[in-house]
Amino acid sequence: MSRESFCELEGLVGPLISKKDTNYRDAVVISERLLIRYLATGSKYTDSSSYFLRCDSTISRIAAETTAATWKALHPLYMKVPSTEDWLQISNRFYELWNLPNFVGAIDGKHVRIQKLPKSGSTNYNYKEYHSVVLMAACDADARFTVIEVGHAGRNSGGGFKASRIRRWLQRKGNGLHLPSDQQLANEESGGMFPFYFVADEVFPI
Repeated sequence: MSRESFCELEGLVGPLISKKDTNYRDAVVISERLLIRYLATGSKYTDSSSYFLRCDSTISRIAAETTAATWKALHPLYMKVPSTEDWLQISNRFYELWNLPNFVGAIDGKHVRIQKLPKSGSTNYNYKEYHSVVLMAACDADARFTVIEVGHAGRNSGGGFKASRIRRWLQRKGNGLHLPSDQQLANEESGGMFPFYFVADEVFPI
């Protein structure tokens, strides 16, 4: 991460993780909290504890608080659920590039390898024979993520789609993803209305 990006992140997340000094101790400053969050990722808290000279419980608490605050600050800016107008623009772009009418995204899942979680048994053991959590995402015509979901157990097949919130949003009455209403296909002069749709490989259930 560049210095400019870090400073921008500090400005967005800082107000959510700032702490006040007390009579007993000085608060951990914002920049250190962000560094702990990123250095703790993929490593043990004991490693970060030695590096920052903070106890394990402090490192653990800061990592959890900063992760939650980072999502809260960045989610509305970079990963908000697209509006109906956004889906229409995505659909128009797919039609412009690939001649696919009413198409709003390609969806797929990815097994992210993890170390076996304590007392998890085979919950996260997948068909590829390693432990994982599932990252599922949809992207637009320019390969930019539009919707993501992460954290389902690796044993779920079909990219975790059956257990996903995305599936519930698609099936929920009231249209949780704000997809546009059915409309006539762009290359049809007559005929019935056709829904907006995602595509996926054969692993995903219809």
